[in-house]
Amino acid sequence: HHKVNEDYVEDTACMIISQDGGYYINLDMAAQFGDYQAKTYTSPNRVIAFTNGAELTAVQVEGSVTLRIGSSDQKEIVAQGLSGTFYACGDLADNWKLVTTEDGMYGYLSAKECTSITEVSVETASIYRPKEETDSTKYSHILIQDEVVMVWHQVFAKQGGAELETALSGTSGVNVISPTWYSITSVEGEISDYSDASYVQKAHEKGIQVWALVNDFAKGVPGYDVLSNTDTRTKVIYLLTESLVAAGADGINVDFEYITAESAPHYLQFLRELSIACRKKGLVLSVDHYNPVYGETFYEISTQSDFVDYVVIMAYDEHTAGSSEAGSVASLPYVKSGIEQCRKMISADRIIVGIPFYTRRWTTETNGEEVSISTEALGMDTAKQYAADKGAEWTWNEELGQYYTSYDENGAKGEIWLEDVDSLKKKLALAKENGVAGVAAWKLGLESAEVWELFK
Repeated sequence: HHKVNEDYVEDTACMIISQDGGYYINLDMAAQFGDYQAKTYTSPNRVIAFTNGAELTAVQVEGSVTLRIGSSDQKEIVAQGLSGTFYACGDLADNWKLVTTEDGMYGYLSAKECTSITEVSVETASIYRPKEETDSTKYSHILIQDEVVMVWHQVFAKQGGAELETALSGTSGVNVISPTWYSITSVEGEISDYSDASYVQKAHEKGIQVWALVNDFAKGVPGYDVLSNTDTRTKVIYLLTESLVAAGADGINVDFEYITAESAPHYLQFLRELSIACRKKGLVLSVDHYNPVYGETFYEISTQSDFVDYVVIMAYDEHTAGSSEAGSVASLPYVKSGIEQCRKMISADRIIVGIPFYTRRWTTETNGEEVSISTEALGMDTAKQYAADKGAEWTWNEELGQYYTSYDENGAKGEIWLEDVDSLKKKLALAKENGVAGVAAWKLGLESAEVWELFK
C-alpha cells in the first residue's frame, strides 16, 4: 500500500524488490520521480532510458550493418540487417563503434560495413516525445518574461482584494507579490493557511502575479522531523499546491530559514518533490536563501538549480540583532559579493536579489571594558525621522553605498546606516549590471514613497 493524496491505495504491482544483493524499482514508480524517458521491449526483454534534455551523438548509417557483442567479426551477432539511426555509447574514432539502437539493441558495428556515417548531436527530448511537444518541453523551468520586481507582503490573517488594494496604494512597477500565507505548524505536516482568492483576483487585475510564501518559523516544529518523513513531505506538498491552485495563485516562495546540516538532505528532497508538483500544476517555484557571500553552504544552491525556477538571495541581514557589532543591514560590497557567489552556482537569469526596505538604529553602551549593543529595525521614513529628532547629520559613504550618521543616545553612541532611495539605486544598478532576473524587497510598507519611482 502507499498514499495518494492522503488516501491509502493498493498497488497492482510490487514497487520495490530485493534480489541477488540488489534492489529493483518498478519502472512506472521510478518514472514519477526521475527526469528521464523510458520504454520496455521484449525478445529480448530490455529497458531503454534516456535522460531528458541530455545530448547524445546520433550516428546516421546508410547501408545494412550487423551488431555484435564485441569488436571483432568473430564475435556473436546481436542483430543484423540494421540501418538508420544509432546512438553512440563510446569513442567513434575506432573501426568498431559501440552503439545502441533507439529500441535498446546494444552492440558493436564495423565502420567497414557502413556506406556512410554522419554524427549528429541531438537532445533526448526529441527521441520519444511527439514532435509537437518538443518546443514546449525544451525548457523545464517556469520563468516569466519580464524582469521580476517582487515585494513580500507580511500578513497575519486572511486578507482579500480590498486589503491588497490598500497595501499597494502608491506603489509602482511591482509585477510579483509574495504574501506570507503558509507556515508548517506540526510535525505531522499541518499548515496554517491565509490564502484568499479575492486577493489573487485583485493582484491579477493589476497585472501582478502571486507567489505565496511558506515558512518554517513555527516554534516546536523541528524541520528534520517534518522533512525526513516521506508521508509528511507528501502531505505538506499536497496541502500547499491544492490551496495555491484553489486560490488561483501563480507560484510559491519557499522561505525555510532554520535548515540544519542534518536536515539539509531532506530539505533538498522536499524541494525536488515540490518541483514535480509545481510543474504539473504550472506553479512557479522560487526558494529563498541566505546571502551566499562566503560561497556554497549545505543549502546547495547549485544542486537546487536543477529543479527550482528562481533562487532568491536575501542580500540583507549583514548585521542583525544577534551581531556583536553595529553595522549596515546591506552594504553594497555585501550585496555585490553575494550576487557574484550565487552566479557561480546558478545562471543569472534565475537569480532574484532580495533587498531591504528597512534599516536599523543601533545603540552601543560602553562601561569600562564591557560593551552592550542593542538594535531596532525601522522603516525608511521612521529611521530618517528618528535621526532628525536627535539632530543628527548624514554623511554619504561611497564604499558602502549608503548614508551614515551617529548621534548621542542618552550618553551612549547611536548609529544608523540608512537604507533609502539612494542606497537602493546603487543596489538596483548592481542587479542590472549582473543581468539577474530581478529584485525582491522585504517588506511592503516599510519603504519611502520615492522608492517607487526607481521601480517604475
